[in-house]
Amino acid sequence: MTFFLILTTIVIFSGMLGVSIGYHRFLSHKSFRAQRWFEILIVFLGIPAGTPIQWAGNHRVHHRFVDTERDPHSPHHGGFWWAHCGWYIDSKNPILCFIYAIAGPFRTLFDAYHRPRSNQEYNEYAKDISGDPVFALMSRPNIYLVLVLLHTLVPFTLVFWYAGTEGLLYLYLLYLYVYNIGDGVNSLGHMWGPKENGSKHEARNNPILGFLAFGDGWHGNHHDHPAKAKHGTGLLQFDLSFFTLKCLEKIGIVRDLK
Repeated sequence: MTFFLILTTIVIFSGMLGVSIGYHRFLSHKSFRAQRWFEILIVFLGIPAGTPIQWAGNHRVHHRFVDTERDPHSPHHGGFWWAHCGWYIDSKNPILCFIYAIAGPFRTLFDAYHRPRSNQEYNEYAKDISGDPVFALMSRPNIYLVLVLLHTLVPFTLVFWYAGTEGLLYLYLLYLYVYNIGDGVNSLGHMWGPKENGSKHEARNNPILGFLAFGDGWHGNHHDHPAKAKHGTGLLQFDLSFFTLKCLEKIGIVRDLK
């Protein structure tokens, strides 16, 4: 039981550091700065989400054209499954999207080759990322392939060695959880939950995603003020990612927190 609790904490916290804090608030929005080793670490932790250049460029375009026909993954112009994960594989077929959504680590292995070769049309919006030698190197297809394989095969090998097939199944479920909570911000986060009065977008403050997606589910707040590191601004809108950043700021790892 202790092993599975530790494994859960590591996988979920790594997902938060890598995607919510690393790819989202650091790479895409420059909501803070940090010691260089920490910047590289959090981007590495998020590497299965896509190359740093592709992810940041795509996300910035999403904000620029949110919920219009030019939005890369709006559910209001492509449907739920397109927004949830179909845009990764350029498919609106619900069966194919569902298979991809539940693939967990098999999705990761597929993406190791696929992601650096898809959705590259918005890279021009991330010239600051492509100008960073480390993040540019991480985005190169062959280097990306190696990093993602390490990111997946090493933990699954260690878990199998320690906990056997039961451990593999549990780790698979954790991957399934982290992927779909993150994808849910793009789909459910623009469909379900309170919408701020006067907002021109359809991003919502989804109460379930607000907690499960480490604060990223307070998505309406985020689209109103995308540069802010704090997404949960209302009463009871706890933002775990921002809380973590504040703790890191106090010990000197993070600075210039917006």
